Amino acid sequence: MNHITKKILLAGLFFSLAFVPSAQAGVTEDLKVKIEVLQKQLLQLQREEAGAKINPAVVSISIHKPTEKFRVIWKESSELGKAGHPVYEFLGGPATEVIGGGTGFIIDNQGYVLTNNHVVPTDTVILMITLSSGSTREAKIIYRDVDRDIAILKMEGINYPTLTLGDSDILQTGEQLIAIGNASGKNINVPVVGTISQLNQTVVIEDKKGKEKNLENLIQTNIRVTRGYSGSPLCNLDGEVIGIIVATADGAWRPVTFALPINPIKPIIERVLGK
Repeated sequence: MNHITKKILLAGLFFSLAFVPSAQAGVTEDLKVKIEVLQKQLLQLQREEAGAKINPAVVSISIHKPTEKFRVIWKESSELGKAGHPVYEFLGGPATEVIGGGTGFIIDNQGYVLTNNHVVPTDTVILMITLSSGSTREAKIIYRDVDRDIAILKMEGINYPTLTLGDSDILQTGEQLIAIGNASGKNINVPVVGTISQLNQTVVIEDKKGKEKNLENLIQTNIRVTRGYSGSPLCNLDGEVIGIIVATADGAWRPVTFALPINPIKPIIERVLGK
């Protein structure tokens, strides 16, 4: 739906609201339903426009580990009493295997990508970036912060689409949000929507080694995410990044997803990128 249609919808919404009768006169149920429909249509338009703005700069990250393509077979000598010698057998198959992944987003047109540290837990792996266009790039880790759980990657190339960083200090509960991520690790960008439930939350997370740490001042949302959304940009309906999805509550009876606020990360980005 184009901008002209959106303006018509807006005008219709404001016209309806302008002529809502007073509480004393009563509001017809039919008018209430029409207003609710217009509001839902407007919200959907805003989400679609935000998603179109965000999607080009969202990337999928896959973690590859070199595979053992050869194995050693110990051959005994045909001569009694002689030591055997190793023989190498080719196993075939791919040179690498995918062992994990997540999402990131481009923060500079020179190929810098922001994600979670836990998405790229070690430097001894091969990082492959899948762009929204479907093309792939290899990336290197140039910065990681274990405590804040962020990492910055660099891929070759220039003129990449980027996202605008918003202001996470002015957020309010109930605010509409959208996130786009690598759903289920399939390297396909999928948008999810929701609202802010709470601000300034603290959660305890456990790494793969069983070590616990606190993440503080988090944004809590009711967005439902799946595996692969770690590192996704959490955005307002203007398409600005206000957080980075970092964790979700397993087993919760309703969706509970947490995000790192973007403002404390801005100085780190500026320092690493030399801005």
